[in-house]
Amino acid sequence: MKINRLKYSIAKRPLKLISMSVSMQRHAKKKYSEQTRYRIVKKCMETIFKTGKVSIKVTGLENTENQEKFIILSNHQGKADMLAIINSLNRPISVLIDKAVCTNPFLNSCLNCLNAKKIDKKDPKSAIKLFEEMEREVIEENRSFVIFPEGQHQNNQNHLQEFYTGCLGFIYNTKAPIIPVCLYDTYKVYEVRDTKPVSCEVHYLKPIYYDEYKDLRKKELAELVKQRIQDKLDELDNAH
Repeated sequence: MKINRLKYSIAKRPLKLISMSVSMQRHAKKKYSEQTRYRIVKKCMETIFKTGKVSIKVTGLENTENQEKFIILSNHQGKADMLAIINSLNRPISVLIDKAVCTNPFLNSCLNCLNAKKIDKKDPKSAIKLFEEMEREVIEENRSFVIFPEGQHQNNQNHLQEFYTGCLGFIYNTKAPIIPVCLYDTYKVYEVRDTKPVSCEVHYLKPIYYDEYKDLRKKELAELVKQRIQDKLDELDNAH
């Protein structure tokens, strides 16, 4: 019977994963710069993908260049999504993630090193404070974040789900460029029980600048981003 690729990777190099987890937890301390912490996480994610025999095709990285900061809005297919983005991006990025899924010690080491924002969907007041914190960090510290507006993945594979708007409000005040990201076949990494070599794709689409989205309602912004990702998915489906 085929086993899960994640379990396969852990079984293949357990001591290495423990070592990486300890390293990320140690570097999560504030005395280390964001660049240093991100470099440690990226090295760990590269090792995980290499051990799991995962390769990535990346396009559109030029859309992230010469940007002081940006917000990535990406489709969501599975556990490998953030790993694929980190593996493909050479500049620091953090993520907004559901606190309920942060139960794995290794995952938490990674998230703490990234200074990720863990949202408690059951506590609206704390969520508001979290978005205010993200807004401040984008404006004052030029931090960049990944947000998955679909919120969760439900065996959707290369099909889009509903884009929720609650996570978009704070972006307007930051005036940061929004970069839609189209993930393709990332669900095959951990949602499919197989250990054969697998490839996935990360496509950074053209930025949506503040002047383009400032007068849009949140629902309109969500639909704009969703349509751009859908257009890319359609293009990739036709090409494959």
